Amino acid sequence: MNAAKDAPSGHTGPIESEFFVPGTNLVVTASHDGSVRAWDRAGRHLIRVLMESSDTICRVAAPPDVKRLAAGGRVLCILDP
Repeated sequence: MNAAKDAPSGHTGPIESEFFVPGTNLVVTASHDGSVRAWDRAGRHLIRVLMESSDTICRVAAPPDVKRLAAGGRVLCILDP
């Protein structure tokens, strides 16, 4: 899945970053629209919105254990999915 081209509808701005959760069918996307969203790659549907901001979210990343996600642009947020 190339999130910029293949993500299901939901973001209202370009996708800036994607993180594929190891060992799962989940992908987390960060968007210019200020949201971070978790998707089911297999069914291509939105699982949940993890964050909404008025600022662009440029990156999303996680450590190997994926207990938390980091997302940010001008501000860094730690998310507990």
